Formats: sequence, structure tokens, C-alpha cells
Amino acid sequence: MTDLTEQDDGAVLSTQAPVNFVKLMIKNCDSIMRKLYGSSVVWNIPVGAEYLEFSKFTSSDVPAQPTILWNRTDSSSSRGNVSGSDYEIKALTQQDSGYYKFRGSQNELLKWEQIVVQEHVKNHTYDRGNYIVIDFPVGIIPSQVRFTQKGAETYTVLESSGRVDITDRYLTIEDSTFDDAGTYDFVDDKGNLILRAVIAIKEDDDPPAHWFMYLAISVFFVAFAVLVGKLCWNKYKAKKRAASEPEVTPPAINYLKVTKSNTANDPTSV
Repeated sequence: MTDLTEQDDGAVLSTQAPVNFVKLMIKNCDSIMRKLYGSSVVWNIPVGAEYLEFSKFTSSDVPAQPTILWNRTDSSSSRGNVSGSDYEIKALTQQDSGYYKFRGSQNELLKWEQIVVQEHVKNHTYDRGNYIVIDFPVGIIPSQVRFTQKGAETYTVLESSGRVDITDRYLTIEDSTFDDAGTYDFVDDKGNLILRAVIAIKEDDDPPAHWFMYLAISVFFVAFAVLVGKLCWNKYKAKKRAASEPEVTPPAINYLKVTKSNTANDPTSV
């Protein structure tokens, strides 16, 4: 058996006795190509390829009927564009998720790949009372915004009114509240999910506990630096004052030698 792909996984083949059936288990040895909504994919057309076959991915056991996207004998294409030896599909959506197979003139499989198109994902946390801003992916304008509030099971469709403003580039909500926390799904006119934004709202009045620790440590080091600086400054001023005062020399003391005269006791003196 040739040309087996993941689409053949689980197929049951009837056989001759003594075994009545065989169940196939097919695994994709190559990695799945994952693309974001709105992106592009380019393949180099294999030598000998005559057409490109597409089978849409389905969650059921019944594979979708394949469609021909490109045929060498027909220059037109139902989905992509041919440039030289390359085949390109632009603006991918979830509708393009599936199996792409290049086949030859004898229906032989020359190249195949599985593509899964996923939505853009964003996660934001805002302080209560701040503006919520959700930018759309470049060049993509959603046709509907579905909001599922945190803890709820159903969604509501948002429109531009009151605090909510929806443009062709972004969604904004002013003066955010805890009720604005939840999941925002942006879908196109065919129901494909373009962007999923998860918004969390936190209380801004109570700063985190570690903030107080950082503040206490900062205050301690500032006070310590001021104290050391003051002590050094006082020591410097005292040293400078001592250097500027003149040196006081103690007065000299002259010792006079007094000689006792004997004239008063001399009877011959007049």
C-alpha cells in the first residue's frame, strides 16, 4: 500500500481468512505546520506534480471530499496563486486547515503536508479604572466581538456604545471594572476565530506586599547614608577648623639671678 497519510488512520480493511479485518494506524512522521490567522504559506511545486489536492480537516471519522486547488493544465486556481515554481496561499483562516497533497499524472503522491490554522492569542492585565486596549492583528477587521465574562458559560456580543469603542484597528474600554474581566473573541464574517484576548483586572488600591519590603529597605539605606554622611561632614569641618587656627606659642620665662649685697653690714661703708 502506498500514499498513506493520517487520513487513513483507523481505516479497516477486510482480508481473507483466518484474519477477517485489519485496522490501520497511521502517524504523521513530519511536524504539523501551524499558521496564524491571516498569514501565508508557500510550497515549492515538486517536479512532476500535475495538481494540488486539498482535504479539509474534520473532527469526524469521515474525511472531507478532496478538492483540486491547482492543476498544471489550468493556470487558474481556486484558492492560491502560482509564481514560477511556487504555490502560495494568502490570508489563511481555519477553513484552510487540512491536508495538501501534490500528485503526479498517475495520481501518485509526491508531497503532502498538514496545516493547522490557529487564532492569535493575547493576555493582558489592567488596573481597575484604567483603559483597556486590544489591538487587532494587522490588516484584519473582525465582524463580531464576543465577550465571555470570567466565570460565565455564555457570551454576549459587544458593540460600540457607552464605555466600549470598536474601530477597524482596536477595541477600547474606558474606566475598566472587574466585570470587564474575561475572554474576548474576535471572529470574521464566516465564524472563523481571528483573535482571542484574555483580560484580567486587578485592584490598584492595595500594592503588593513585597512593595512595602522594598520601601522599608530603601528607607533604611537612605537613612544610613545620611547618617554616615553627616558624621563624615562634621569630622571634616572639625579638622578644617583646627587647621585654620594659628598655633599659640607659650610666653618665654626669663629667670634673673639675684645676688645678695653685704654692703649694709659693712661698718666701713659710708
